[in-house]
Amino acid sequence: MHEILEIHELLTLKTSCATKAATLLEPAKDDKLKALIEED
Repeated sequence: MHEILEIHELLTLKTSCATKAATLLEPAKDDKLKALIEED
């Protein structure tokens, strides 16, 4: 059960990061900044 919770926490974090990156990517004008956002 503990491992399932850890996987759920990891997936929740990665989903949150992906959503944030997608939100930040559109208004970003700088190519280096876009590359950093796309990296993660």
